[in-house]
Amino acid sequence: EGRAPPPCPVEGDPDYADTHCTGLEVEATGSRFGPSHYLTVTAEDDSGDNPMVTIMVAGEVGEPQVIGPRVPGRIGIVLRDEGVYHVTVSADDSRRCDDAAEDSVCRTVISLGVEITPEDCGNGEDDDLDGSIDCEDSDCSDAASCQEPAGERFVRGDANSDGAINLTDGVVPLLYLFSGGAEPACMDSADANDTGNVEITDAIILFSWLFTGGVAPQPPSPTSPGYPGSDCGEDRTDDALGCARRSPVCE
Repeated sequence: EGRAPPPCPVEGDPDYADTHCTGLEVEATGSRFGPSHYLTVTAEDDSGDNPMVTIMVAGEVGEPQVIGPRVPGRIGIVLRDEGVYHVTVSADDSRRCDDAAEDSVCRTVISLGVEITPEDCGNGEDDDLDGSIDCEDSDCSDAASCQEPAGERFVRGDANSDGAINLTDGVVPLLYLFSGGAEPACMDSADANDTGNVEITDAIILFSWLFTGGVAPQPPSPTSPGYPGSDCGEDRTDDALGCARRSPVCE
């Protein structure tokens, strides 16, 4: 009897969704005979399996061309009629298993005799006809309107956000923790060791740094008690703490 194929990976397995389309470039040959364009396709598999790619070239009319599955590389296609052609490359390491990675697909558009306008990153239209609209389009990755809002800028240790680090900044979190005192103006700043919580250890770290030459609080770390604006930064850790009031130095 033939050996049964191995089971498909499931989420959590090391080889689940581990094949990626890493590049798609188009080269027009200008030739009236043979391939009109070459596609250079690259793909990778994290587990070391041999990735395969399937290319679909869809015009405005007629059936799409489908090439593959085949190994990545330089692939010739023939396009003769004017129009817009959508090229989709799907990479995978098994046709049996439905575990496509989010980045397993590459897309581009080829235009013959049709002018395509650049993507407008805020009009809700697919201007360049590549299937992606506004900020979803890679052409808009640097557009100001498509940037994620910047996180709060602060310096660890300045719990009351007054622009300087001193004894009060260690006392404020202690009063908050043990005496019903007000919440520090910047909880992220009070979290000196970046654990995502304000605790007595944070005050100990701060006092040690201020008075006995101990290790500085975690980044964004102060270089001195009267820290400069260049010390300000964002929280590298995803936690529930925030900064209700920003230090004037970090404005």
